[in-house]
Amino acid sequence: MSGTFALAIDQLNLLQPEFVINVGDVIEGYSDDKAELNAEWDEMDGMLEKLAMPFFRTLNPGLVSAVFGEMMMEFGRNSSLGLGEWL
Repeated sequence: MSGTFALAIDQLNLLQPEFVINVGDVIEGYSDDKAELNAEWDEMDGMLEKLAMPFFRTLNPGLVSAVFGEMMMEFGRNSSLGLGEWL
C-alpha cells in the first residue's frame, strides 16, 4: 500500500489542488491496541507530510471502535503535524 499511496501523493502534488479531503480509510484501524494504532497513524502521517497542500480527514464510522474513536478525537485536537483538520 505504501508504494501506491506514495505515488498518489506525488501525483496530487503535481496536480496542485487547493486542498485534499480524505473520504476513506487511510489506516487499517481494526485494533483496540493503542500502540498498534499509533504505529499505523505514524506511518500514514509520515507519508502525508509530503503533501504540498492541506489535508482534511473525515471520520469513517465503519472503523470506529471505542479506542480508535477516542484516539481519532485526541489526534484531531492535539495534532502538531499541521496536516489539516477533521471534518
